[in-house]
Amino acid sequence: MKRLRGYFRLFQFVWIISFHIILVLIRSLFPKKDKNYAFPIVKRWARRSIRALGIEVEYQGKRPEEAALLVPNHRSYVDIVELISGNPICFVAKKEVQSWPLVGKGADILRTIWVDRKDKESRRQTRFEVKKRLKEGVSVIVFPEGTTSKAPDLGKLHKGIFYISADGEVPVIPVAIEYQDPNDAWVGDETFLPHFLRAFGEKKKTKVIIRYGDPIRSTNGEELRLQVNDWLIKNLGELQDIWGIPRPDHSPISE
Repeated sequence: MKRLRGYFRLFQFVWIISFHIILVLIRSLFPKKDKNYAFPIVKRWARRSIRALGIEVEYQGKRPEEAALLVPNHRSYVDIVELISGNPICFVAKKEVQSWPLVGKGADILRTIWVDRKDKESRRQTRFEVKKRLKEGVSVIVFPEGTTSKAPDLGKLHKGIFYISADGEVPVIPVAIEYQDPNDAWVGDETFLPHFLRAFGEKKKTKVIIRYGDPIRSTNGEELRLQVNDWLIKNLGELQDIWGIPRPDHSPISE
């Protein structure tokens, strides 16, 4: 029964993605004034995907009303689905994801900024594109850990993205994401299909809390990184206490 539920939800997820990509492609054939013309369709995709996967999201705090740099911790690929709401947004993601079936195409439609972290020129172009999106009124979501981690851990926050904010004095909004079940995290060498069937087939509901912090501004990139790091440690700890997730007495500060 659980395995059947997992495959049924996978079928729904793939169908929902495919259907909305087709909608966007059809919409792209007609004249459009707004570069973010696809975003309303993507929002509907996100809402329908959340329902299909049995995800229950509790949002806490105030979501941004102006373009901002959102910096969440990262647990799973479905973090992206849960964060699509409010004003137009785009993501900064590693280049490898662009080749994933359906996911890569969907991310392109959302005007994702692709970065090859090993390529200095790619990193420079990423900084340019992030600033460009923010000037257009589009919020940018960056996972500063660069990869997923399992509760209660928080990975090292890479500094580059915080210097972009400091350069333009763009507000940084920290976001804490925590799942009731730490095993919902997609980490290690586990491939997509086994994780999906385990995370969305073995239980009826997947519960998650997403907490938005207040905007943080600074002209010092390292200061921003440390403030966000401290905020994430504190708030992830509080969410882990809500879910009853065991954690160390003192979480290490990412360096």
